[in-house]
Amino acid sequence: MIDKIEYFVKMPPIGKLDTFLIAQDNSVSSNKTLHLKTNLGYLSEKKLNFNVLKNDEKFLITLYFIPKQEIYVYCVDHLNEDFVVIGSSKTKKKVSYSMTNVMFTLNENAFFTFDIAKNEFVFYRDFLMHNAYKTIPLVEFYTKGLVEKDVEIFSEFIKSMKRGEQSIYEFRLKTNSNTMPWISIAYDIEFENGKPTKIFGVIKDIDAEVRYKFNSERDLLTGCYNKVTSIELVEYILKNDYAKGTCYLIIIDIDNFKAINDNMGHSYGDIVLTSLAERLKNIFRSGDVIARIGGDEFMVFLKNLKDEQVLKERLNAILHAFNNVYFDGVNKYEISSSIGVSSYSRDGNNFATLFNKADIAMYNAKQGGKNQYCIYKENMKAKNTDLQNTGIDSIKRNSAQFIDAAVCFEVFKMLCESELKEKVILRIFEYIGKLFHMDRCYIMKYDEELQVYKHTYQWCNEGIEKSKFDTVDESYIKELVALYGEQGIGIFSNTQEAPECLVEVCIDDNIISMLNCAIEKMDKVQLIAGYDRCTKNHEWNQKMINTLIYISKIIGVYLTSEKIAMNQSIPLTNGEV
Repeated sequence: MIDKIEYFVKMPPIGKLDTFLIAQDNSVSSNKTLHLKTNLGYLSEKKLNFNVLKNDEKFLITLYFIPKQEIYVYCVDHLNEDFVVIGSSKTKKKVSYSMTNVMFTLNENAFFTFDIAKNEFVFYRDFLMHNAYKTIPLVEFYTKGLVEKDVEIFSEFIKSMKRGEQSIYEFRLKTNSNTMPWISIAYDIEFENGKPTKIFGVIKDIDAEVRYKFNSERDLLTGCYNKVTSIELVEYILKNDYAKGTCYLIIIDIDNFKAINDNMGHSYGDIVLTSLAERLKNIFRSGDVIARIGGDEFMVFLKNLKDEQVLKERLNAILHAFNNVYFDGVNKYEISSSIGVSSYSRDGNNFATLFNKADIAMYNAKQGGKNQYCIYKENMKAKNTDLQNTGIDSIKRNSAQFIDAAVCFEVFKMLCESELKEKVILRIFEYIGKLFHMDRCYIMKYDEELQVYKHTYQWCNEGIEKSKFDTVDESYIKELVALYGEQGIGIFSNTQEAPECLVEVCIDDNIISMLNCAIEKMDKVQLIAGYDRCTKNHEWNQKMINTLIYISKIIGVYLTSEKIAMNQSIPLTNGEV
């Protein structure tokens, strides 16, 4: 923190601002994770200050080296005669109207000021805030600009600024094109006589990041949490002592759902599941964990209830919502729900125990005639044979919806019967590529000697060129895998919103959408299985995704366990084996 205006007077200007910014634009990586200069002190290893000029104005450049990320970041402060950083508590002085202590990044940001007395925002495209392009009264945000669910967050953002508190907020805005992008806001505060008077901030578009995180955590069909994420959330709540009152783990199995899929088709079954998921969300609070954990199974973790009567009201609401009759023109098909419930901490204090007991209660409800709920009791023990049989039925039912078993068995058969190991992967890629409308399927294998990943196997559909990236640096793969979900899966359905590290690849390889699967062994990513679409952005439905993931795992086990020599790339184009 600089505390004397004389400090700047003694510093001779060493260059021009435009020259510096152009040089930095070509050489300095932008920092995506840090927002405020005040947060850099304990993270940075080196700091350098120097003055630059733009016309008759002075600017202070502060360079920081962040060893953890191995990058330099820089901040730009506009210096003028009023400039002085906040002094001691005894003397309150006016702070510069510039972006003091707000880090400037090289992304496409927007900048703003907020006048507390006038209650209005002024927006700028340049971080020097010379050319305002829009003024919006605060009330207009509430009437036109906010997504309803984010009004509370926005209100806290305004209150925080007016209290003189600095923080970072994320919420959605409505735009003229009827989109609702996520943004992140960081800001600095100008004080006068110890009171906040004006705010200076930067707005960053984080829509692609938020949507990727959402997709990686959610079941793509229903929008509920997926099984892996829901388990992590429940375990996090329990381990970090966020369960302050009685909590309940609820498992919901749809009775007779197989009849819907078998007689009315899986597409209609998907519509039914989506509808039931929406009804389930309306029954519970936004803070409760709602997940789809199987083909026809849902789970809810209900937090901090004081009265078990409220639980029973929710359970009856589920029974009512899931009890439906569907008519195909000839026959009627009725579904209902069997519900099992366990209680924290009465029945256990970890997810595995609670889930097991809720599962036992659910099967008691099913065996008792279905369309009912059972709350776990110690004497509620089903026979092992009954549980085993029911479990096998569930596996069969779920596998039919979650993977294309016939395709997976065909791939397994190819691997078992082939004597030409070098060619079998390419045959498999041609088979699934044409089946699932892929344009490029490939394996990138880690070369320990060169410490790079090589495109070892690559199949391209007719008219599609091979990837322009024969080898990929290990650092890039680490950055890419960091974007994947917990299971090592990355799905980028719209490369226009792809993470920054993928933009160059998508442009050069003409990729519209892609799915990647990382294969690890000994805590090291050994293989990346990838599937690109370059011509049409077909829908990535859940069954297709799971099937490709399952096949990738089969291929990964086959290649890593057999230690196949894959040091030479095997070219294949135009669908020829």
